[in-house]
Amino acid sequence: MSINLNNQKKAGLFKYLATHSLHEAGMEFGFDKYYKTNAGMKNAVYKIYREVHNDPEKFCISLDTVDLVAESMSNRAVAKPNPSKPTLKEQAELSKDIKELSLSTRDQAANLLFRKMDMIGSSRKKLDDVSLSVLATTFGILFDKAQIIQGQATENVAVLAKIDKDMTPEESLDFILKVREINVSDKDK
Repeated sequence: MSINLNNQKKAGLFKYLATHSLHEAGMEFGFDKYYKTNAGMKNAVYKIYREVHNDPEKFCISLDTVDLVAESMSNRAVAKPNPSKPTLKEQAELSKDIKELSLSTRDQAANLLFRKMDMIGSSRKKLDDVSLSVLATTFGILFDKAQIIQGQATENVAVLAKIDKDMTPEESLDFILKVREINVSDKDK
């Protein structure tokens, strides 16, 4: 939700920030009626601050006023909230960071799992403490992931049902999926 202020009111709000906090400006300009949280209200006020700051001529604000308000904002002890929506460049960098973080975390988890498995395998007592179902589940997951990495099947569909060689590929796939559903539902019973 956002408040639709005209340029004159946005300029007034911007000037108000020379002597008042984001919260005070939000309250004064009625943002509290539209936002449920103080953070949401402050983010909306800060968004207008940025809009006016980035294009003061559009709002008939002098550069001296811009400098005064910007200095007041930076001198306040209150931290400025993050913009509500990152730029495309920021989104791309964040996406790249998330990919790198995910890959490094995956590698770290694999290394820790290997070390833990090695420790369990070298100690009879520790091996006795691990249940067979945990070991079987771990093996199954690792086996399936290795099959996927190697481009191999994780399920042998040929054993699900007898495929008629006269069937089209689409008919074969539909048939296999139906038989697989039946097998899965039978296992759940």
